[in-house]
Parts: sequence; structure tokens; C-alpha cells
Amino acid sequence: MTSEYKEKLQAYGVNLDSALNRFMDNEQFYERILSKFPMDENFILMERSLNENNISLAFRYAHTLKGLVATLDLTNISDILIPMTEKLRTGDTEGMQDLFDQLKVQYKLICDLITEHKAR
Repeated sequence: MTSEYKEKLQAYGVNLDSALNRFMDNEQFYERILSKFPMDENFILMERSLNENNISLAFRYAHTLKGLVATLDLTNISDILIPMTEKLRTGDTEGMQDLFDQLKVQYKLICDLITEHKAR
């Protein structure tokens, strides 16, 4: 991983030290797994479930995404997904659209960064 990419990841809320520790300091392995993040379908499926008001299914996708985000240490996304997942767990949808809108912004930022880096 280039130092420029590392700096950008950290600026986008990636706790790189913790993530690399989890990946036994294998930057190449972490980068390979991170590069697949934009292709994961849980975000899209969660959005669809929320739009269909299928809260139990939205919870399942949010919870799965939360685990993936935690593994990769994408803290900006995790900070939104944690309360969102807990609200969905109990069926509480108050403020859900605001949380999802925040999540969508952070998700797009990190996915765009990863995709842009992969294209190089």
C-alpha cells in the first residue's frame, strides 16, 4: 500500500493500525480484502429492505455489514451502523432515514476511494 493511499484511508475514517494488526500486519492481504468491499451486496440489500419496510431483513443486512466494517476497521461507517443496527434489532425506525442518509454518504466516500485506488 502506498503511503498516499494509507493517508487517504485514515482521512476517511479507517483505523489502519488496528486493521493491519487484525490482518497480522499483512498490508497486501488487507488491501486485497478491502478492495472487495465495494462489491459486497449487504448495503444495497439493506437499502432495498428499508425501502420495502422489511425491518427484520434490513437488520440482518445491517448486522452483516457491521461485522464486515468492523473487521476492516472502517470507523466512520461503523459509528453510524452500530446505533442503526441496534435500532433495527428492536424494530425502532425513528430517525432511521437520517442515519441511513449519513451512512450512504460515508459508504460512498470509502467505496469511491477504494475503487479509484483499484483502477490505478
